[in-house]
Amino acid sequence: MNETTLTLDGLLAKLIDLEGSDLHLKVGSPPAFRVSGKLVVSDLPTLDAVATRALADELMPDAVRETLERSGEADVAFGRPNLGRFRANVYRQRGSINIAIRSMRTTSYSFEGLGLPSSLEEICRADAGLVLVTGGAGSGKTTTLAAMIDYINATRRINIITLEDPIEVLHADKMSLVSQREIGLDTNSFAAGLRSALRQDPDVLYVSDLYEPDAVEAAMHAARTGHLVLASMLATDVIDAVDRLTEMFASQERERIRRELSATLKAIISLRLMNRADGQGRVPAVEVLVNVDRVTDALAGVGNSRPLRDLIADGAYHGMQSFDQALLKLQQKNLISFQDALNRATDPTDLKMAVQSMGLRSA
Repeated sequence: MNETTLTLDGLLAKLIDLEGSDLHLKVGSPPAFRVSGKLVVSDLPTLDAVATRALADELMPDAVRETLERSGEADVAFGRPNLGRFRANVYRQRGSINIAIRSMRTTSYSFEGLGLPSSLEEICRADAGLVLVTGGAGSGKTTTLAAMIDYINATRRINIITLEDPIEVLHADKMSLVSQREIGLDTNSFAAGLRSALRQDPDVLYVSDLYEPDAVEAAMHAARTGHLVLASMLATDVIDAVDRLTEMFASQERERIRRELSATLKAIISLRLMNRADGQGRVPAVEVLVNVDRVTDALAGVGNSRPLRDLIADGAYHGMQSFDQALLKLQQKNLISFQDALNRATDPTDLKMAVQSMGLRSA
């Protein structure tokens, strides 16, 4: 690309060509693209304050521009023919304007194409219950949930309502109806949106970030009253998800919350993205907990989630697997290096012994 392509449409086209997720426009640096989770600084010309301001003015309507001037930051959604829909956050930095733009995908991938276990299909066929998808930032939670919504949308004649902050993947109606609501624009909060959604004849509800006690209570109520609720949470693994959820509440409430969770939970899916051994992108290691009878009993226990780890490891018949079992499968297929598997394992010693016992490469 040369200087003539430093237009908004040219930069967005480059983002799409790279199959990137985000475009960063910062004064004093060339445009940068996030591709496969890594930030790649382009060899395009360095942006100055005049250039970023002009690009911001091109995508902001007057109302958004007024918000920027008043508060120093503003969000805007916009579309471009043949390129798709985008979200931008425009913000001031040391007096100049920077822009972060995210591509809002209109398609998602199959579970197989994403490297996700087939047990997710059975989870998506459930009529009711709470499904938590967890992981750290950038672990693939949004992509996994988009694939789950797309699978439901393509296979069931139901009503799906999403509550998102922000909307990142657009879903066109297939067999289902899909209504996507954005926090701050279409409803005031996740809790308020969930309570309202129950009056909108939903079958499936999606909550893009479950981090407030009121929203947790509303999500469990919806699951208890016959709805399938999909929700994203920041948590490192299944046990961390259970502990974080209960610890949102005061100590005197936690026993009740664990009982509620044991009665409403359908599954927990936890993700860690691993670098592929061939350098061609990343692949997920996926921990899966399914709420069968023994899991229900363990969840209802107060103050100790550790028994869940053994139940996950022994639950292959029900579609469960631990992170270390997922890492071992990826190692068997030579998709990840042994050292990366060891670095991300829950129990590195056990994983090393399992690799060696199977005659796999451990160096």
